Amino acid sequence: MIASSSVGVLIDGSNLTVSNELLEKYNQPGPRYTSYPTAPEWDDSFNETDLREVFKEADSKPDPAPVSLYFHLPFCESLCLYCGCNVVISKNHEVSNLYLDYLKREIDWTSGEVSSSRQVEQLHWGGGTPTFLSPRQIEDLYSHIAARFSFAVRPEVSIEIDPRVTTDEHMRALRRAGFNRVSLGIQDFNPLVQKTIHRIQSFADTRKLFDTCRALGFESINVDLIYGLPHQSA
Repeated sequence: MIASSSVGVLIDGSNLTVSNELLEKYNQPGPRYTSYPTAPEWDDSFNETDLREVFKEADSKPDPAPVSLYFHLPFCESLCLYCGCNVVISKNHEVSNLYLDYLKREIDWTSGEVSSSRQVEQLHWGGGTPTFLSPRQIEDLYSHIAARFSFAVRPEVSIEIDPRVTTDEHMRALRRAGFNRVSLGIQDFNPLVQKTIHRIQSFADTRKLFDTCRALGFESINVDLIYGLPHQSA
């Protein structure tokens, strides 16, 4: 409970006043956006025929929109206890093979429904831990995608990576494939927070991978932090 009627916040040298009314307005429960549309929006009433119609309608517009592609790679070696994503936990990396086979079939089907005149301007791999895949699998999957969709001259190609399981060779494979943006998962460097959420990750290892990304020429590097974990304070 905030006793005063407002809170002053300094942002980039400017004072911003946040009132209790503003806080109450946004202090409401909502869905967790680990996917979009969120899970409650999905049901069996939308089928393959409906999806084909959506693709057909998008292609037939006078000025068709460019394409954005998202690929969910759900595998992780261990479970972070805050995670709300659709994940498969395994230290056996062979489990990804069957998933990749089906994913390629989905790529083949979807690319056949999308006009080649609509160029891909954004592509993102999330998870899970996309670098659960081997460098060879990364390049093979990206090549499969690139051969079936038409890409813009300078697309935004991004990926989420876990520094704990990502090697320099992973990063070199990503650059060779065409990735230009990376998001490094960190969450928090506090040892107690890390132990509680089951994600032990040193600053030194994270900084080393960050420097590798810089050296390889990734155009954009961001870090993923979480607010509201156990033992965190304001």
